[in-house]
Formats: sequence, C-alpha cells, structure tokens
Amino acid sequence: MKNRKRVCALLLALTIVAAAFGVMFAAPANDGTIKLTVDSQQVVFPDAQPYLDSAHRTMVPIRFVTEAMGADVKWDSNTSTAVISKNGITVNITKGSKTLTVNSANGTSYVTMDTVAVVKDGRTFVPIRFVVEALGGFVDYSNYYGVAEIASCSGELNAAEMKRLRSYAPVQWWAGYFDGEESKSYIDPTIAEIYGANKSKSWFADAHQFLVTQDDITWEAKDRVNYAIASAGTHSWDYAKMVAQYVENWVECETWGEKTYAGAQKGHWNGKTAKKNMTVLYKTDAVMTYQAIGPAMSYIDVRGVMSVTPHSGTDAEWFEKTFGITPEMEKTYTFDTDFVVSVNKLGYLDIIQANRFDANGNEVDMVQK
Repeated sequence: MKNRKRVCALLLALTIVAAAFGVMFAAPANDGTIKLTVDSQQVVFPDAQPYLDSAHRTMVPIRFVTEAMGADVKWDSNTSTAVISKNGITVNITKGSKTLTVNSANGTSYVTMDTVAVVKDGRTFVPIRFVVEALGGFVDYSNYYGVAEIASCSGELNAAEMKRLRSYAPVQWWAGYFDGEESKSYIDPTIAEIYGANKSKSWFADAHQFLVTQDDITWEAKDRVNYAIASAGTHSWDYAKMVAQYVENWVECETWGEKTYAGAQKGHWNGKTAKKNMTVLYKTDAVMTYQAIGPAMSYIDVRGVMSVTPHSGTDAEWFEKTFGITPEMEKTYTFDTDFVVSVNKLGYLDIIQANRFDANGNEVDMVQK
C-alpha cells in the first residue's frame, strides 16, 4: 500500500510537470519509406537508398549498415565480392549469388539467401537480415514506424539473448494502479494504440522506437534528469542508453543505503544482498529499453539478464521468496528480468518495480525486502 501511494503521488506530480511543459506526442506515421537503425541510431544513406525487391526482401546498401555495426567492408573487383569483417568473422557476398560464405574460428559455413546480392547505383545491395545475423547481430522490425532495428551485439548481450528478452509479453504493471477510463487520461494515445487490441508481434520494436524517436518529450524528461545525472548526450537514443546504464549500475552497486545525486540509488541488489553474501551481475543494452504503458517518457522498462550467486550465509528464505528457487551455495542462477524505471519531478531516476520471468514466460514481481 505504501508503494501504491508513492506511485500514485508520483503519477500526479509527473502529470502536472508534463502539462506545465506542454508534453504531448504525435507519433511519426509509417510513411512507407524504408528506415534502418543500428544500436538505436538511424543510418543515413547519402546516395543509394534501400528498396524492396521482387521477393519483398529489404535490400540495403551493405557498406553503411555494416560499418555502423563496427565492421570493415572491402570490395574485391576481380570477383565482384564484398568482404565484411567483424570480431574474427568474415562474410563474403558475391554479386549475383544467393550464398554467403562465413569464415570464423569455428570454420567455414554457407548461408543460402532467398534473393541474390545486386549492384545498383554503384552500391552492393543485400537482404540485410542474413548479413547482420552472420556477423552475430540481431534484427527486429517495427511495423508501426516502418523501421528495421539492427543491434550490433557489441556489448554484453548476444543476439539469442536479445531475441529471447524481446519475446516476452509487455509488463503490465500500470493496470494495477488505475482501471478503465481513469487510466486513459494518463496514457499517451500512441502508446495506447501500440499496446491496443491490434497490438502486433513487433510491439517491443514499436515501443522502443517510440522511446528513441520522441525528441520533444525526451528533451523535457532529459532536462529534468540531467541536473541529477550526467548529460546523456544529444539524441533520444542517448537517453535510452543512460536509462539502461542506470539499471545496470543499480543492480550491481556494492554499497547499501547511499542515495547518490549523480548516479544510481545504490544497493538494492548487490549492496542489499551483499549482507546476504551474494554476488549479482547484470547485462543489458539500450535496445532492450521500451516505453511502458503509462505517462509517456515518465516510465521506461529495461530488460536484461541477471546472474545471482549465493555464498555461505545467504538468507535462503529471502532468496527463495525473491527468485522462486531454494538456493544451492556457490551455484550461479540466471534470470531474464524487466525493471520499470520512473523519472520523478525532481529529475531522479528510480526503479519502482523489478520483475523476473518464470519458466513459462510469466512476469513475477521480485521481492526487494
């Protein structure tokens, strides 16, 4: 009940602040153009543009996308082959061929595409998903915004983890605080549409794109955050990165009871659980952020993978209540998680709910006391 009152008071304060700033949204419609992002940043094509081929595959000038992923791209004019290298993986794409040749520490493998690589307007075009996945990246698509989202997977999360984390249903914490018509007055209409009756399978990509493309609201929220937390950067995706980093810091901090002015509120996991003789590690990424159902930009969800290792002296009863497992000392347990982050009227970030997903993919509120 105490947490419920706290959240309700915070919602009222955020609504007043949003009204004062004139924070309202207009979602950019899917205008039919093909847009791509790499690690939440839009890729700019200076000349040749992506297009749909006769097989309805998205064909993309490969150099700009793979270079944005941190790859090196070279062209072998003798064989009409694009050679793309990243982190010990080399992908060869030959003009007119449906086969990708992938060389790595595991040997050579071949990937058959359902359309051929072509050269058009002086650029090599390929079906982007095959190449990104061959380089160890992750691809998702926002139907609502018409954006192909690419994650380079250059951080701690790999492509399989990203795909799994995005597969869970949206966390519906908001529904527990307001019902019916009352809740609608707090929810941005675009968010209501994304999560509505016609919610698509790409809801995560849709909700992530809402978060990283709403510059107006991002600046208002970021301005409130910046005097409490170091500047996030100059774009909305920087704000998403900042929130993801906040959650990682919050989970992994090692002291308890110290609320910092320029960083995370410390100790809820490692700090608090350090007294319970546990080690907690957390992996996330900016592409694992999404706009939650609630006042726009005031509540952001962050998904990631949390590893917990109990040591001798761990409070077994607390562990079982929190994680649903009777602990075996020195054994590492891994959980997929979703943290709900709020931005209060003073500019602080705060985590108001910590969820893990059980074996059936259902969200479970983790006890923090």
